[in-house]
Amino acid sequence: MDNMKNKKINILHWVDVENELGETDHELQYLAQNVWAYYRHATTRETQLAIVAQTKVEAIFIINWRDDIDTTCFIEYNDEKYEITDIDDFEGRKTDLKITAHVDKEG
Repeated sequence: MDNMKNKKINILHWVDVENELGETDHELQYLAQNVWAYYRHATTRETQLAIVAQTKVEAIFIINWRDDIDTTCFIEYNDEKYEITDIDDFEGRKTDLKITAHVDKEG
């Protein structure tokens, strides 16, 4: 399988910011922009496994390893916002991250 990272994605995360009234608001901001990624639709098997695990999956992204991404982050790709449901670090090798995600219908 050729996992060429030939797509650009943006990674977003929640940040607490102070508004003009001094209150704290929770807003989505870019954590990283123009990150090279491999992208594909989830397979039928991956979708079935997600159903058993009571989660959702529509897409798989593979990016270079980084330690600042978790399941509270979002991926922006092709005018869609994806909610991250799982991150696999390939047994802790710190080479790549396999990110499982689904389209965020609310955002």
